[in-house]
Amino acid sequence: MNASATSISEQAAGVGSAWWQWLVRPDPFADAWECAYENYAIFIVLFTAAHLILYVEPHRSFFTPFKFNKSYPESNLIVKEIGRSLRGVAICTAYDAAINARYRGMRDAGLTWRASSEIATWEVLLVILVLYAYGDTHFYWFHRMLHLPWLYKNVHKYHHESYNPDPFSGLSMHPIESAVYFSAAPFLVLVPG
Repeated sequence: MNASATSISEQAAGVGSAWWQWLVRPDPFADAWECAYENYAIFIVLFTAAHLILYVEPHRSFFTPFKFNKSYPESNLIVKEIGRSLRGVAICTAYDAAINARYRGMRDAGLTWRASSEIATWEVLLVILVLYAYGDTHFYWFHRMLHLPWLYKNVHKYHHESYNPDPFSGLSMHPIESAVYFSAAPFLVLVPG
């Protein structure tokens, strides 16, 4: 490999690393304001980019043939979904800040905090497997529960107003649904650091 190719690949890796550090804070003990900044920055950048690419011309006409429902949601519904999603990000941020505060307390007390070099690969794989299984199970049973008649009529129907999903539809929920949906996250407090 020549010197210029190495230089370009190193530059690309540096840019990728900088974006990653901007998106995911290097300090796992961030306060609530840092959590809010991170969560809203990620939501606004990624969801807005997806919306602009998939739902605004000139890109929209490229993706229309791939849509099951060829029509597009009305603007007032999209605005409503954005508002609900922003509220959902606030609820997620509250959990995020609480988890960070708990880990900060554990670290300050000298409990269960280990350097990355001390964590075995099998432990990481086990934690990933357990968290994935837990998160999937939590979502499955919670979503089934939301389709019970009373909960559907009073809580889950807001999510189903998005009959033609757009990037903001996924988090467009009633606050109770958002609170329970994101409640899988506090389980992380039980995972040793």
